[in-house]
Amino acid sequence: MADPLGAADLWMGIPDSVEPRIAKLDAAAVYVAPDNNMMREAQPLVVDLMPDPFERPYVRRACIPAVGGIFSARSNARFWAMLANGGQFNGVRLLSEERVASFAAPRPHFEDADPVFFGMVVPIAWSGFWLGGAENPPVSAPRNMRALCHPGMGGNIGWADPETKLAVGICHNRMFDTIDIAEDSRTIIGDVIRAAL
Repeated sequence: MADPLGAADLWMGIPDSVEPRIAKLDAAAVYVAPDNNMMREAQPLVVDLMPDPFERPYVRRACIPAVGGIFSARSNARFWAMLANGGQFNGVRLLSEERVASFAAPRPHFEDADPVFFGMVVPIAWSGFWLGGAENPPVSAPRNMRALCHPGMGGNIGWADPETKLAVGICHNRMFDTIDIAEDSRTIIGDVIRAAL
């Protein structure tokens, strides 16, 4: 999938040659759920989305679909651009328009608060993509409920808005979390991008 998109730095399990280029993660600002929280019960600290597990070479070389993506912002955005353009990018079609449109079908009861995600409303589609437009980070970044997105570890995110044909990849190594939309840099950056367009 990465080669046809020209996304040379889109990995699910890196090769050895990429290791020297991987940025060191900084967890100075990551929120850690308390022990009595459902998030902590579902995701113990030993496998938490924190630098320690993800700095391990064998973890970086593993294909972990839910959390194992390692990529540059440019390659990340190229993947989302394919979705924003109905399954094709730069003349290369990987998915049908109908298939991409089906990705935005929300799962039942998506408007209910999710007890694992700190009581937030987390609109997740049948396909596993998150849907934009909610009033809680990280899904507020795309603003459009029909936009597909996937938040990454510590404040990274990628999204595709099929209405505006906008694709965004935000990648950084300073891990942070927030539950306050007014302080969420993903949403702030997304608003600046839309304003510039």
